[in-house]
Amino acid sequence: MREKLYAGDKQKARNAWILLVFCLALVCACAQDDRQLIIQTLQRREKALEKKDLNLYLDCVSPAYRDPDGQDFSRLKQRFAEVVQAFTSIDFEPEQTLVYQNGLTATVIQEFILHFQPQGEEPFARKGREKIILRKEKGAWKIIEGL
Repeated sequence: MREKLYAGDKQKARNAWILLVFCLALVCACAQDDRQLIIQTLQRREKALEKKDLNLYLDCVSPAYRDPDGQDFSRLKQRFAEVVQAFTSIDFEPEQTLVYQNGLTATVIQEFILHFQPQGEEPFARKGREKIILRKEKGAWKIIEGL
């Protein structure tokens, strides 16, 4: 009788390990899907800058956007219009992108080179680094801080 009990316990332990591995794989798969969605949001923002497309740019940003300096969604919209009017071309080139996700929020640290040409001037480039905070809203990742 003791052998049967031991065999049963062994089976329960094996089932528990299988369940644990399955749950970990599921969590990793979901995190990878979210990471891809976060990267896609950043790529849409990059495309919006390069095409000077205000609607596409704002689609990447949450209406709840607010920076520590007090800039909100409406001020961001105004600033984008000012920036794209000042330049004949903008090319955003990410060099390194690190994504740290924690549930429904994510922090992105991104190093980039920004190539641009002011109206009537020669083109030039600047290296930069940005920290962007995103939140998952209704299934989509939106920027809530950092632009």
